[in-house]
Amino acid sequence: MTRYTNREIVENDDDSYKDLMDSRGVQSFKHYRTYLFKRKFLENPYTVYRHVWKKGDRLYKLAYEYYGDMKWWWLIALWNYKPTDAHYKFGMLIEIPYPAQELYRDLTNG
Repeated sequence: MTRYTNREIVENDDDSYKDLMDSRGVQSFKHYRTYLFKRKFLENPYTVYRHVWKKGDRLYKLAYEYYGDMKWWWLIALWNYKPTDAHYKFGMLIEIPYPAQELYRDLTNG
């Protein structure tokens, strides 16, 4: 199921985008409303692996290593409150919740 199912489309005419809108000759942009995950999934008992961020680590690589599929990288990012690889530093201890399918189910059904 796509994450855009049943998502509201909103019109954004915020002044901070004025130069961009002017350069494109538009008055506003339409986009999907930002999805906010409910944090109650953190209350569920998941197995959590601990991993020390090292040279060469990337979220998609860790997802492949721990889950067997690169597409689950965003679960690791969401769990650790760090959305991109740039938010991680060498030597940082991060948590990798497991199994990915249960966490995804809890995120999307709760």
